[in-house]
Amino acid sequence: MAVIRVIRNKRQRQGYMKKLINDVWNRPDTICRWGGYLDDSGAIISSFEMVQRAYGSLAIPVHCFQLIFEPGTNIQMAQTFVGTVVQYLNSEYQTIAVLDHNNDGLLEATFVLNAVSYKNGSVFHDNNHTYLQLQKTLESLSGQKWVFEAGDSVFFTNEDDSECFQDYNAEYN
Repeated sequence: MAVIRVIRNKRQRQGYMKKLINDVWNRPDTICRWGGYLDDSGAIISSFEMVQRAYGSLAIPVHCFQLIFEPGTNIQMAQTFVGTVVQYLNSEYQTIAVLDHNNDGLLEATFVLNAVSYKNGSVFHDNNHTYLQLQKTLESLSGQKWVFEAGDSVFFTNEDDSECFQDYNAEYN
């Protein structure tokens, strides 16, 4: 089953953004990276900060989600799909992605996206509605079903969230 894992952190800050981008971009076992014309984490961080500063939004965090592909997924197919998703997200938000194998040996793509749009300064809202829209987009791009993983630190599970995973998941699925 193809899985979407949304990584939420209510205490996101600039230090968090820098660490996340460095950690994701500099993974030693990465199969492939997507960063546009940027090829190192320092340049990516500077670029994200420049857009945030331009719109007066330095307190706005980045967002992160992962796609875990079904067992047996072909690497070339996964690379093509991740490239398509990056292109879709990059139409409005700076996005980087890496593809590697997770601890279970499955292909896993990690996406980090600047929450501030470089086009108009609008903010990517880290809420359940936005991620359900992303799920629908992923399904239309891939032709397969993507389901959310609801674990301790991911989608719909923070006690601070007023939204409830079960209600949204039941409504959509």
